[in-house]
Amino acid sequence: RNTVSAESSTDAFVEVRLDNQLQRTSTFRKSLNPIWNEEFSFAVSDDSVLQDAPIELKCMDQDLYLSELIGIVYIDLNP
Repeated sequence: RNTVSAESSTDAFVEVRLDNQLQRTSTFRKSLNPIWNEEFSFAVSDDSVLQDAPIELKCMDQDLYLSELIGIVYIDLNP
């Protein structure tokens, strides 16, 4: 499996998905410790969407022709 080595850096961004809505952060270039201070809003017409679908955060490494997955996390919005 390809992993990021200590000598390399990434051009990282995060895809934020809720249900069928997708947003993404700006790309943080040449860093192994990116910090994003960005806010996103999602249109939710029915509260059941918040209970049925977790928020998905997918961290990606942007390359010239292809973006590679760094990691993914799901956040459950149920109380």
